[in-house]
Amino acid sequence: MGQAHAQLCDVRLHPERVINLHSDLELVAAMQGRLGIELAREHRPALILLDLHLPDIGGEEVLQELRRDPATAGVTIIVLSADATPGQVDRLLAGGASAYLTKPIDVLTLIQVLGESLRMEGSDTAERASSSS
Repeated sequence: MGQAHAQLCDVRLHPERVINLHSDLELVAAMQGRLGIELAREHRPALILLDLHLPDIGGEEVLQELRRDPATAGVTIIVLSADATPGQVDRLLAGGASAYLTKPIDVLTLIQVLGESLRMEGSDTAERASSSS
């Protein structure tokens, strides 16, 4: 039996090369915020990479919408942006972002954050399963 695949929902960033390094990951890409929200609700990804500068609605609005929706409220969201002002970073982390990475994205940092986030998601899933039995 093969390994389970974790799904990621990518909102605007194109990290295919990084994601392709992990055969157990599947990338679901959305180039617009509203589509990203719909895909997150449909696919229930383990993790979302969220660019703040989207063509239809801002990434901060996407973050707020995902956190308000019970179906996506617990999804790990990593924000990616060139805006590294302390106020912006603090506001989005307080608003529910799990991590905030600044562009240009350091590939090793991205790989590390993805690994840590997916390990935490896996342990949270295992805890939920054992507590419901």
